[in-house]
Amino acid sequence: MIPGGINFFLFSIGWALFASNFDIKQLRKYVYYVFVIAAVLFLYQNIAYYVLGQGTSVILPISNHLNYGDFTFSELQIHQRTRFAGRFSSFFAEPSYWAQFCVVTLCLELFCEENKSKIFSRKALLIAIVLLAIQSGVGVLCLGLLMLIKLYQIVFVNKDTSKIGYLIVLLPVVFFAAYVYISSDIGQALVERGNNISSVQGDGGRSSFLRLFYGWEYLAVQPSDILLFGANEFIGISSDGDTFFNCASYFTLMHGILGFSLLVLFYFFSARKNGLLAVASALTLLAISMMEAIYLSPIMLLLTVMVVAPQKKY
Repeated sequence: MIPGGINFFLFSIGWALFASNFDIKQLRKYVYYVFVIAAVLFLYQNIAYYVLGQGTSVILPISNHLNYGDFTFSELQIHQRTRFAGRFSSFFAEPSYWAQFCVVTLCLELFCEENKSKIFSRKALLIAIVLLAIQSGVGVLCLGLLMLIKLYQIVFVNKDTSKIGYLIVLLPVVFFAAYVYISSDIGQALVERGNNISSVQGDGGRSSFLRLFYGWEYLAVQPSDILLFGANEFIGISSDGDTFFNCASYFTLMHGILGFSLLVLFYFFSARKNGLLAVASALTLLAISMMEAIYLSPIMLLLTVMVVAPQKKY
């Protein structure tokens, strides 16, 4: 049982060989630069829609001979202006991808060495506001997870009594802000999608249900040898468009429970060795993997770098 299969195993060896020279501080800087550019374009899209009433796409129509999924880039522009009107994604293909990148940026900002004693930085606050504006359930859930990890760091790792006092004062403000957000139109849309998760009725409910549960339901009816050792080929695709394997269920189908367990151990030991940023990155990767199909995607690669690369003191 090779953790992650041969492709991921070779990928992991490659990162491990040069991880000691990897500069997390530089990664944080460049990721934040990309975030700022994307956030400016995101702001432009929202102004154009809510002020001018016009949906816009900022993805360049690179070529009709290059495809993204089932779309050419020109078709993707039209798709963004129509299906996601009111929920924009800057130059990312869809809001979920934009939210995932914001989560990575926020994780780097919250748990970098420079901010380990801070509750929140100005950059982190900006990223959190953008995350909430994207209206992505994945983004909001990961924001909550990162806030809990930060709370754990302040109380149990740093044991900073002065910061604990600030937290006691700040928590009611956070709860009030959460109430205002949930009561808003954006928040109500998220709550409605959450309430529909157990149902396959309607586009929102069906999409959420498939993302979270379809893969596990498919696995539950597989023979015991596939459950333990994996199928080693992707056998879960149908032509009706009603299938979806998130990263965790896809990986378990391909490599079995034993393979998935070895992969979790790989991240566990890497994160434990490399500090709280690595731990937060590993937990974030696990959370996104339970909801999205990110296996060997750029987001998974970024988070893996943040887990494997040691944190340096600056």
